[in-house]
Amino acid sequence: MLKPTSTDPEDLTCRNSKCIMAKKHSCSSLLLTIFIILQWLAIAAMCSIIFFYINVLKEDIHTEVLAKMKNITISSFQTTGGYTFKSSVAKSEKPIAHFPALTAAADIQNTSGHLLFEHKRGHAFKTSDMKYDEGGYLVIPTSGVYFIYAQVTFICSQDCTKLSQQFFAAILKKNNQYPYPEELLKSYARPQGDDFLKVSTYQAGAFQLYADDYIYAKVPDNLYTHISEGEHETYFGAFLLHPGTSE
Repeated sequence: MLKPTSTDPEDLTCRNSKCIMAKKHSCSSLLLTIFIILQWLAIAAMCSIIFFYINVLKEDIHTEVLAKMKNITISSFQTTGGYTFKSSVAKSEKPIAHFPALTAAADIQNTSGHLLFEHKRGHAFKTSDMKYDEGGYLVIPTSGVYFIYAQVTFICSQDCTKLSQQFFAAILKKNNQYPYPEELLKSYARPQGDDFLKVSTYQAGAFQLYADDYIYAKVPDNLYTHISEGEHETYFGAFLLHPGTSE
């Protein structure tokens, strides 16, 4: 026998309230789901935009690099060690020079106390207009803003802290109009006192230089015997960023 359905008004009101609450809960869940989906869609759209922008930026950089490389040919590039470069990246319209450390420790310092570099063999290279003086000077061929840099790596076969002199290297400039050298850059290295340790100093910057200026690298006199001869550890170079004089 079927149980008779209640017709009590209070029961009907209760059932209607539960039904309304269930519908409200269902609507809230649906809205929350839609909100979460929209959030993920927004994140995905943002990621796509960022990815697209990065690709465009990479393409612009690639195009700019290729455009600069088109300015490089072979004829005015001075080769080193008697070898000839076959690549079209071998010449630049702007002066460039890069010199690693000399391989013979006895020749790494001249009588003037300047750091000497290899300018013919190994990774050494320069355009024909860049002159390297045997006294350790790089001679600037034309006026302009130059980026100059140097790294000097020191080797300690014993506790580095026992050396009284501080580890540093500097790049200096001189010319015929001014009798005293001008210090352009200087950097320090702090040894940690290990039994065997390599410490490197690095300095780089852009400077207005003039034709026939001389730039060179220098370290404390008692540290020349500690300089690493590795061409990837000790080196010196410069290249022209913008020709002409600053206003």
